[in-house]
Amino acid sequence: MFDEICDYFAQIIREDDNVTMSQFSMTSLFPSPHDVYYRYYGSLTTPPCHESVIWTVFKSPITISKQQINLFRKVKSLLASNPLNSSITHELKRTCNLNTRYTRNDFYYIFNMIYLESGLLYHHIGDIYRRCLRNMWGYQDGIPPPAEWPREYRTCGGRRQSPIDIQTSQIVVNERLGRFDLSDLNMINNIRLTLKNNGHTVEVDVEGRNNLAVIGGGLPGPYLVKQFHFHWGSQDSRGSEHDINGRFFPMEMHVVTYSQRYRMFEEAKNATGGLAVLSFLFDVGADNPAFDEMISHMNEVQHKDDHVEIQAFPLGSLFPRSTDVFYRYYGGLTTPPCYESVIWTIFQEHIRISERQINQFRHLGDRHFVRFRGLSDNYRPTQPLNGRYVYTNTPMGYQYRREGTFGIQPQQPMSAPNRQFVISKLIMPQFLSSNTRLIGRINNLRRTSQTRRYNLNGGLFPRYINLY
Repeated sequence: MFDEICDYFAQIIREDDNVTMSQFSMTSLFPSPHDVYYRYYGSLTTPPCHESVIWTVFKSPITISKQQINLFRKVKSLLASNPLNSSITHELKRTCNLNTRYTRNDFYYIFNMIYLESGLLYHHIGDIYRRCLRNMWGYQDGIPPPAEWPREYRTCGGRRQSPIDIQTSQIVVNERLGRFDLSDLNMINNIRLTLKNNGHTVEVDVEGRNNLAVIGGGLPGPYLVKQFHFHWGSQDSRGSEHDINGRFFPMEMHVVTYSQRYRMFEEAKNATGGLAVLSFLFDVGADNPAFDEMISHMNEVQHKDDHVEIQAFPLGSLFPRSTDVFYRYYGGLTTPPCYESVIWTIFQEHIRISERQINQFRHLGDRHFVRFRGLSDNYRPTQPLNGRYVYTNTPMGYQYRREGTFGIQPQQPMSAPNRQFVISKLIMPQFLSSNTRLIGRINNLRRTSQTRRYNLNGGLFPRYINLY
């Protein structure tokens, strides 16, 4: 094909010369194969050098003969101000700094600095590879996994990290947490939802003139919804970030909110108590029609940075039947930079979703690569509690149930070792006032170093006493 192009060179020996060529297919010039390429974001290589270009550099070179390339070298240019012919050979721009940009290819899943010189590609890995990985993170091989996050993000090695293992035998009842008012999350007027693939998860950004507010649940004021996203596994036995009594679940949804005390999310994300995340665990069961609108657009966000606006629907329609019982602790973001600014709420009742629906999440990809890499298993391992407590807003939190109506926790005999004893002044005031032997025993236990007590109402007796 280059023979035909070179045949016209004799007719364009000066600037502004032009000639009409016969039609041919552009792909006839391309190398074979051309399914592996490098991608970065840059500019035009000639003035005015607008930074508007998505560059694709194919790995396989085009083959051209010595005779053909010599014909290119013989092409001359004649400038109006210079009557002498000058060769346009070596008309190339020197390579520029990446300036924290990175390139990536679709086959080896590595980051490279690419230089083009005399038609050859040089891949400088080594130190450049490590510099390119700086401020990058992931869950799988190829870029730093969770165990290596603290090397680049110091906060990820802090003492109040998330997620955690929730052991229901160790939780503390705090009735002052109360219940949530999530009625605002059923509004759809003036709300805009954007579904996007950010390369780590599928996320729905919530925007509009009306801010959806989360109220109650022991939070220090209203919190406004910023976005919600998901973590899931390639198998039903894993995927959630939090676990209950050592058991993981196939998916977890995080509704990310920020305190109304701050003008915007960016101001709140690194402030103590600036963020509150509502977490919902999933079980696999029947189809859940509440997810239909979102799942119907999954094919439009198959790769990183894909996004599409979807029809607004009530966020509350995704929630389980009851949000009355929950667990509470103080931790951080589960992704870098892992700011320890989050008030976590994990609801006891689960959301149902079908195998067919969760498989739509498993088909999502994380990069613009021809060789597909899924987003599945995008969860961080659980982190140490480091002395933190996990609270529940009701004694029903002791008996972990995943759905349905919750009953009263049955009383345990006081002689049973390592059990939770719940003694309520509200339930048994006359019994406590008349049973002096029991009162004396409680006061003695309160003085021992082996007993933890939580005086939540400031009275003579704690509302709930946990004896270990």
